[in-house]
Amino acid sequence: MKQYLQQAILVSIIGVVFAFSVPAQASLVINEIMFNPDAVGDTYGEWMEIYNPGGALDLLNYALKDGAGSYTISSSLVIPAGGYLVFGRNADPAVNGGVPVDLAYGTSLYFGNTGEPLSILAPDTSVVNSVDYGAAGFPAPAGASICFTGSGDNADGANWLAASDLGIAYGAGDFGTPGAANLTTSAVPEPGSLLLIGSGLVGLLRFNRRN
Repeated sequence: MKQYLQQAILVSIIGVVFAFSVPAQASLVINEIMFNPDAVGDTYGEWMEIYNPGGALDLLNYALKDGAGSYTISSSLVIPAGGYLVFGRNADPAVNGGVPVDLAYGTSLYFGNTGEPLSILAPDTSVVNSVDYGAAGFPAPAGASICFTGSGDNADGANWLAASDLGIAYGAGDFGTPGAANLTTSAVPEPGSLLLIGSGLVGLLRFNRRN
């Protein structure tokens, strides 16, 4: 009886491991938004960060959309597995507050300081991920980005915090983690690590069956 109980527990753990290691259909995540910079004006210092928990993906013909405009990526731009890309109004760190922008969208997008919906659209125009940072529960700091904690639904404001709470500044002094993991997501195991854990549990299960 004890042996069967151990096997049942191991099977449950393996299920949880693979549930976290297999990416969802919508694998791109809006992970960080700077809509109200303080070190520089909004015209230069606004940006958003996308995280890719799935496999490497070419974003050619993907689009970013705000409440009034959109920007389509017109050339090859690969976001690696587990990687980040930063999109901003201006790509020059000398004028944008020191943000390492991977691609500038210029005047195509404008992030309202009181909130609006931001979306990632696939080439077929289907919505991959969407966040309305003006909804109830979202922080609204000045001089700091807002960061998804990496837990739960990123459309829920309760799962976001102000980067000033993390105490991590960049460039000219605004708070944020552009191009890097938010502090609260750094402890989440990478998919490769989870698969290794799962493999080890499978091996243990087979050992128990032989004994």
